[in-house]
Amino acid sequence: SGFVNGETTNVLSGAPSLTCAAETNSPVGPYTIDAAVGTLSAPNYSLSFSNGTLTVNRAVLTVAADDKGRSYGATNPVFSATYSGFVNGEATNVLSGEPSLTSVAETNSPIGTYPIVAALGTLSATNYGFDFTNGTLTVGKAVLLVLADNQVRAYGSTNPVLTYRLEGFVDGETTNVVSGAAALSTSARTNSPIGNYDIVTALGTLSANNYALMASNGTLTVTQTVLQA
Repeated sequence: SGFVNGETTNVLSGAPSLTCAAETNSPVGPYTIDAAVGTLSAPNYSLSFSNGTLTVNRAVLTVAADDKGRSYGATNPVFSATYSGFVNGEATNVLSGEPSLTSVAETNSPIGTYPIVAALGTLSATNYGFDFTNGTLTVGKAVLLVLADNQVRAYGSTNPVLTYRLEGFVDGETTNVVSGAAALSTSARTNSPIGNYDIVTALGTLSANNYALMASNGTLTVTQTVLQA
């Protein structure tokens, strides 16, 4: 600035020297851009220099909550995060504190997906700002065992009523969270010889919203009939 007589930069030759002490790994903050004559010249002008400012802003570090999974009725796992965006070969040792990683999912939350919300917490870094990405907590079904009860009868008798039990309920739940019934069958007949016969367990109409059902067979033991003389 300061040209006269309608003149412009075409009356100049050379270029000023513009330097700054800031390097790639210089911390955030303002740095002076020093202006000096360098090779700049103009026949009819004396030159006056005014310094500028280079502002080094924080680099952005992405904090991404890691996806996690657990079964219905279990406590939430320990949440963790992955960091990306470090510069100058730096790593997590330039960080202090921890991000806040939370989920609304509780022990008895139904199966499904829940956000793992990432926020600043106590996390800090001198030369970095933060961008947060949520993760996902997947709550899967708990395993409920459908176990046929073992039975015993004498040869020549009819089969007893076949029964089963359920094991694996969580959160204090009981059979009131189950609908339908399992189907039990055996190949043993009244005249089947003594020995062991499978009580085959099928799921039938049995269902439970938050449970995966796993059937296990039982055993019907046919024993000798006592003859009286």
